Amino acid sequence: GQDLIKVENSTLYTEIGDYIIFGVSCRHSSNIYLKNSQDTLVENVTMHRGKAMGIVAEKCTNVTVDRLTVTPNDGEYWSLNQDATHFIHCRGLINVKNCTFEEQLDDAINVHGIYTKVVEKDEKSIVVKYMHRASKGLNIYDEGTTVRTVNPLSCIPLEEYKVISVDVINIDYTRLFIEGGTHGIDIGMNIEDVAWVCDLNFTNNCLLNNRARGMLIGTGGRVRIENNYFHTPGPAILFESSGDVWYESGGTNDVVIHKNLFYACNQTQAWGQAAISTKPRKVFDGSNYFHKKIEISENLFKDNYGELIYADNVETLIFNNNTLHDHKKGVGRTVNVKNLVGDCDELTSKNQQFSK
Repeated sequence: GQDLIKVENSTLYTEIGDYIIFGVSCRHSSNIYLKNSQDTLVENVTMHRGKAMGIVAEKCTNVTVDRLTVTPNDGEYWSLNQDATHFIHCRGLINVKNCTFEEQLDDAINVHGIYTKVVEKDEKSIVVKYMHRASKGLNIYDEGTTVRTVNPLSCIPLEEYKVISVDVINIDYTRLFIEGGTHGIDIGMNIEDVAWVCDLNFTNNCLLNNRARGMLIGTGGRVRIENNYFHTPGPAILFESSGDVWYESGGTNDVVIHKNLFYACNQTQAWGQAAISTKPRKVFDGSNYFHKKIEISENLFKDNYGELIYADNVETLIFNNNTLHDHKKGVGRTVNVKNLVGDCDELTSKNQQFSK
């Protein structure tokens, strides 16, 4: 009462004049929701407010987002309650261009697949469970699709199988009948659908003044991130995926990050170690790599915090012809690599421009 709010949080420190933003705890409804759609164009759309995400696309083929502007109304301090765009279990090309993502309370874009967990099996079929509440009811599997088993801790693929029929039991469970039987599939393994993998073009976009990160990348298709402006409190680009928490797949194969400006990113250092960061796997066997090739070339890094690049479990990392200007609060390393092939034999780092 009396226009007073009591906040019990030992980590919250405020000063007179600060603004506190209260987010909506439940993602009630996205502004634009796409499902089982093909060749969709979202063009010239402005979003000032949303109680959840801006655009959600689930199991779609070929989505283009052109000139989307996410920004709050004058005098307001946030735009969307969650991600600006989120692409789940899509295929074809996701093409996001000429957009502005500003002051939403989560990432600008997240692209990933879905892991389900094997909870039951017989000689002919397996029952898989959608583990995260946000993925329940997606019904991602089709008759004739190809799936593969995945170690839930290393996220490394194991064997591939063909699905001959699908029985959706409810929003949590689906039974998959496997061609040739279920030998080699164990309870507790994750299952990933490899027939639904998308390419991503992310070009000429502006990401700034939001909560969390810029991009979360989890697709095995061709990824091109070019001519963008990043100014984010966490990592501008995070390669995440999780086989035991979010159950978002998957590993990348061909990523090029080219001619972008990274300005004062990773200030909080709360969501990752670097302006461009990969989340470590919980298990690494020393020979199989979750990410295959990431090339970072001809970018400008200006006034960033912490490390610029943190690469873990990447088979080939190319860091070439980048310009580094006034690196703030660094820890003595521009590129920090771990679990790369051959003790970093595949790391190319040359022709860098260092300046103050």
